[in-house]
Amino acid sequence: MKESLQGRASGRVREFALYGETTGERDEFGLPIRYDRAADYRGSAMVAYGDTPVPEAEWLNRTICIDTGSVFGGTLTALRYPENELVQVPARKMYYEPAKPVHPAPTAAPQRAYGDLLDIDDVQGKRVVPRRSARRPSSTRAPGMPA
Repeated sequence: MKESLQGRASGRVREFALYGETTGERDEFGLPIRYDRAADYRGSAMVAYGDTPVPEAEWLNRTICIDTGSVFGGTLTALRYPENELVQVPARKMYYEPAKPVHPAPTAAPQRAYGDLLDIDDVQGKRVVPRRSARRPSSTRAPGMPA
């Protein structure tokens, strides 16, 4: 919940709480594309939310998405407050086939919360860049090198 809507009651607030804020576009599965509310949140209150299933609940900017897809065969996740402990129970079965996969395929690269953040796995190998100086003192010249 956006900080500006916390503690308020109206149709607009209810709609935001139920559906989140969308871009107006749809993804390849026909589902509405939602803004990443956790990445932009800077409020002082902790916010637990759902509506878009994620493989694992994870804290980001004092928010946590606890929708771990129990209806799709994932887990039912609860947040114990004020302890901030997660309690999870595996679903007994898949009650509904998801339109979009909740858990990424094992061969797919894991998605990061910040796609533009450099990860050590992004850097491969070692590259040595030779330095050239305009002048070298004669004492450091290798044998056979012109003066």
